[in-house]
Amino acid sequence: MSSISTVAQSENSFSYEQQPVLKWDDFKVVFTTESDSVDAFVSISLQMRQVGTSYKMGYARSGIYEAHAVVNRNSSWVKAGTRDSSTLRHLQYAFNLAELIAKKLVWEVSEAKIRPRQKKVDEIFAVYVKFCKQCLRGYYDDTDHGRNKVRQAKWEAMIDNSQLNSEITIDKAN
Repeated sequence: MSSISTVAQSENSFSYEQQPVLKWDDFKVVFTTESDSVDAFVSISLQMRQVGTSYKMGYARSGIYEAHAVVNRNSSWVKAGTRDSSTLRHLQYAFNLAELIAKKLVWEVSEAKIRPRQKKVDEIFAVYVKFCKQCLRGYYDDTDHGRNKVRQAKWEAMIDNSQLNSEITIDKAN
């Protein structure tokens, strides 16, 4: 997703704010093939919306935004016979990680003090969408999709302590 969209729960999706804990029922697709080495996948995206405007002396000063990680149920899947607690826990931490990135996105946009409806908000959002995908890929790869228990425990501790060691650089000259 490369543009800002509303955070809204539907039958097919939900935000972290609306449902922070994953359940196996959230995975609508069940595979019966053994072709993939991964047992389950949760489809996560970031969504952001403007929820208000701050004013100073009657003039719009900056937009007020909220952002959340969102799960798409129809694109989330699990292999038949692989619904175990450690796999669900691994996917839960992916959702938690994406929500941390969403919080960092809101902070970045707030600190930038961008006037409402400016293109710069979309640009920052696009950078964070890319960053979120990179972080999730790093998480999946480093933990071997939750199978490397030592690396999984390290990621869990880092996420629980809100320690994102990655820096996002955005050209603020524009």
